[in-house]
Amino acid sequence: MSIRFDSAVEQWVKVGAFEAPLLMAGDVDRLIDDYLEAQGRGDVPADRSPFGAVLWPSGRAFVRWYDSSSEAVPLDVVELGTGVGLVSAYFAAKGARTVLATDYEPALAPFVLANAHRVCTAYGVPEWAQAVRFETLDWTSPTPRHLRGQARFLVATDVLYENVHVEFLPKIAASLLHPEGTFWLADPERYRFTAALANLKSAFHSVEQFAVEQETSEDDASRGVVNTGSRLTKIQILRCTRPCTSKDIT
Repeated sequence: MSIRFDSAVEQWVKVGAFEAPLLMAGDVDRLIDDYLEAQGRGDVPADRSPFGAVLWPSGRAFVRWYDSSSEAVPLDVVELGTGVGLVSAYFAAKGARTVLATDYEPALAPFVLANAHRVCTAYGVPEWAQAVRFETLDWTSPTPRHLRGQARFLVATDVLYENVHVEFLPKIAASLLHPEGTFWLADPERYRFTAALANLKSAFHSVEQFAVEQETSEDDASRGVVNTGSRLTKIQILRCTRPCTSKDIT
């Protein structure tokens, strides 16, 4: 295992009216050092990294925005790049019937399931074990047959931090989404965002864009965003619908 679950710490996360305990890496610098030592290398590879074990600002911003919006709680949720599983746990706690949390890194599964348990217990939802499951998903591989065109509610937050994500996220999202489904994406508008937005507009017939702000701090576990020195991080939230067919996507 490249990410150590046994060194996780509990932090109470409060975003708007939603508040819950989450397990995550307590120190991102130590997380990277431990990861590199375990991998026996001097840098973090682009296709595999430990960064999902910390909590990034886009996940918090999306939960806060969605929780205060008039959007209905979806019956079935699929999350891409779930990390420690805040978004998946939020929807499970709010009453989603099923939540499929996916990530390229299988070592994140203990974080996701433990956090689903903690959050759902805090909100008095005993059926979390039936509602939430984890599945490893590689965006660069063909979409698994059992998932193609099935997701009516698809979500991803803070996942555009490598060039490979910019290329493959729009494709996997379009292939997973039901023709009448909605894909939600939240991102802190890093320098790859413009290219990602162009790719999304090629993969979906409709892309709506909203902007919200999320408070961060210098010692926040969300280090890595471009404007880490400011107290507020601007988060872009995209609503993508009407996925193009594979032949339409270039």
